[in-house]
Amino acid sequence: MGVTPSEQTAIQRRVDTAGPEELAKLHQSAEGNLRAMSIMARLIPLSSEELKAANTAIELLARIEAKQQGGGWWFRTKRRFQLTNLYFRS
Repeated sequence: MGVTPSEQTAIQRRVDTAGPEELAKLHQSAEGNLRAMSIMARLIPLSSEELKAANTAIELLARIEAKQQGGGWWFRTKRRFQLTNLYFRS
């Protein structure tokens, strides 16, 4: 279950309107959620809701990092794959 285009737009809007402190909190929260889901995924299959939450957290991290590093769509695409591999590599 990927993130829909409308959800991507909402995430981008949230990233665009967040200040540096809020971006740091969002980044930290998304990383924490992914770490927890990564551990859980090693023990049991994730539910569709959990997979959706993981994809949303990955999208959020990719967009925050793209904003901070001046990256565009290609940066975000590569970063999504990197994050998925980092947290959910088999």
